[in-house]
Amino acid sequence: MSATDFLPRRESDLRTWSINFNARISADPAAYGLSAGQAAEYNIVHNEFLAAYALAAAPVMRTSPIVQSKNAAMRELRQAARRLARIVHAGRVASDAHKTVLGLTVRRPGGRQTRIARPDEAPIVMIEAAAGGKLKVRVRSLEQPTRRGRPAGVMAASIFFFAGEWPPVELKDWRYAGATTRTTCHVKLPRDVEPGERVWVTACWRNPRAECGPPAWPVCAYRARGGVDLSALRLAA
Repeated sequence: MSATDFLPRRESDLRTWSINFNARISADPAAYGLSAGQAAEYNIVHNEFLAAYALAAAPVMRTSPIVQSKNAAMRELRQAARRLARIVHAGRVASDAHKTVLGLTVRRPGGRQTRIARPDEAPIVMIEAAAGGKLKVRVRSLEQPTRRGRPAGVMAASIFFFAGEWPPVELKDWRYAGATTRTTCHVKLPRDVEPGERVWVTACWRNPRAECGPPAWPVCAYRARGGVDLSALRLAA
């Protein structure tokens, strides 16, 4: 993302940004100075991009026509997002806080932009359930662990996992599981994670600029045959 563009450059980050943007304007378009029709039109473009992105992400499906279709859907999404962003900025309905949670750049008087800082808080991660090789992971705010939702200025949580006796110290040595705009998500364990292996999970908050904050304290469980044994779940010592 450049200093003048609120949209992430990376396709995966743009996907996460659009999921958050679409969910918020669909739930309450009037809060952002938009109409229900405008939100519905964006929802169509958003879903078309997600479908094209998922298709192109599959190695066996990544042909030239499919990639071109994905690129066209992405261009249309960017155009639609910028069009709605201009409406939100031009209106007097959405507050700076509303614009921030949408992932828009908040402009100060005189044209100066307010930069959303990198998150300085680590989330709390919990493994709640598992079935069929999937972990149900819940992410919570450290300061308000009983409250649902993300801290101010946070657009999503990046989830990571590691199979091994002890978790790595550096986040770069973990395996990226994906980003979620929800506080509950599922992590699908790959086939190379053997039954009986210890599986660790951590996460970090990320702002609309895709900048990550500090990682959470890792939690773990053992993968059993056909699922994950949660009886061994514990915090890292």
